[in-house]
Amino acid sequence: MNTSSAPVVASQRAASVDILRGIALCGILFMNIIAFGRYEAEYMNPAAAGPLEGANLWAWLATFVFADMKFISIFSMLFGAGLVLMGDRIEQREGATGFAGVYYRRVAWLLLFGMLHAWLLWHGDILVSYALCGFVLYPLRKLPARVLIIIGASALVIPVLIFVGLGALVTAFDNSAQIRDIIAAQNRGEAITPEQQAMLTMSASQGEWYLTQQSMNEQRAAMTGSWLDIFWERAKLNLFMQVLMIPMWSFWRCGGLMLIGMAMMKSGVFTAARSTRFYGLLVTIGLAAGLPLTLLAAWDGYRDGFTQGRYLLASFNLNYVGSIGMALAYVGVVILLYRASILRENSLRGRSFAAMGRMAFTNYLMQTLICTTLFYGYGLGYFAAWERWQLVTMVVPAVLLVQLIYSPLWLSRFRMGPAEWLWRSLTYLRAQRMVEVAGART
Repeated sequence: MNTSSAPVVASQRAASVDILRGIALCGILFMNIIAFGRYEAEYMNPAAAGPLEGANLWAWLATFVFADMKFISIFSMLFGAGLVLMGDRIEQREGATGFAGVYYRRVAWLLLFGMLHAWLLWHGDILVSYALCGFVLYPLRKLPARVLIIIGASALVIPVLIFVGLGALVTAFDNSAQIRDIIAAQNRGEAITPEQQAMLTMSASQGEWYLTQQSMNEQRAAMTGSWLDIFWERAKLNLFMQVLMIPMWSFWRCGGLMLIGMAMMKSGVFTAARSTRFYGLLVTIGLAAGLPLTLLAAWDGYRDGFTQGRYLLASFNLNYVGSIGMALAYVGVVILLYRASILRENSLRGRSFAAMGRMAFTNYLMQTLICTTLFYGYGLGYFAAWERWQLVTMVVPAVLLVQLIYSPLWLSRFRMGPAEWLWRSLTYLRAQRMVEVAGART
C-alpha cells in the first residue's frame, strides 16, 4: 500500500472549479426543494396536485427554464473533471502507482454514503448514481479529450431513445379503445369492474401522474408521521429511483456528462485557461442551442396540460438536450466573471461560492438535513404546507444564505468540511488533519 498518497491541498486547487461547483450546488436546490417539500409527482408534473397558475406558474417556469437539469449537469461535469484533477496531482507527486486503489476506495465509500443518504434521509440522492458511474470512468481517464466527448455524447443519447419509447407506449395505452371505453362508461355513471379500475390506475391520464385528494392525504400523512412512516414511503421511492431511473436515465446522463467534464478539464476549460473569445463563444452557442429548446419544452408541456405521454415524448427530451447547452453557457458566464475578477476568491462573492464548492459534499448533505428537518414529521412537519412559489422564493434563498455564510467561516479555521474529512480519511486509510500546520506536507 502506498501510504504517501494524499488529497489535494488548498494551494493546489483550481479556484474556478470550486466556484463553479459552489454555484452549481446552489442552483440544484431550486429543483430539489420540490422533492423535499412537495408531493413527489410535482417534481415531474407541476400540475399533479392541481392547476398551475399565478405565482406557482411563474415559479415553475423560472426554475424549469433556468435550473431544471442545468446545474446538475455542471455538477456532473465537475465530478468527471475532479477525476482528472485528482489523478494529475497524485501522479505528478508520486507516479501512477497506487492511484487506482485510492480512486476505487474513494468511489466505493461514495457508494456507501449514497446508499445511507438515500435510504435513511432522502430518496432524491444523486451520490449512488455518481459512484456507479465512477466505477466505469477510471479506465477512460487517459483518453484524448475529443474521444471522451464522443463517448460522452453517445451515452447522453441513450436516455432520449428510452424516454421516446416510453412516451410512445404510454400514449398508445392511454389512447387505446379499451381505456377510452372505460372512461366513457365511468363518465356515464356506470360501475366499473376491479380489473377496469386497475387498467385506469395504470393509465397515465388517470394514475399517479395526477394526484387524487386521497393520494395526497396519504403521502402527506406518511411524510409528517414518524421516522418509520417516512422510511417506508421513502423505500418505495428509492426502489423506483435505483431500480428504474438509474439504469434508464441517470447512469447514462451522469456518466456522459462526467466524460465531457473530463474532456473539458483536459482542455483547460474549467481552469479558465482558454481565451476570452472561447468563453464568449461558449456562452453564445450554448444559449443559442439550449434556451430555445428549453422554452419550447416549457411551452409544449404547459399547452398540453403536462400529460405524461406527451411529456416523455417531447417536453422532457427537449429540456434534456437544451439543458446541456445552457449548462455550458453557464460555465462560460462564470469563467468570464472569474477572469474579470468579479468572482475571484479575494472577493466576498467568489470566496463564498468557492468555500461552498470546497465543502460541496458537506453542503449537499446539509441541504438534506436542513430541509428534511423543516418538512418531515420528525422535524417541523411543514411537508406540503407551502406553495411552490414560497419554497422557491423564500426557503431556498434562506438555506443558501446560511450555507454561503458558514462555509467560508468554517474554512477560515479548518482545511475541509466534516464530510470531506471523513471521506478522505477513509479513502487514504488514515485520519486527515482538519487544521493546517505550518510547514506540513499535506
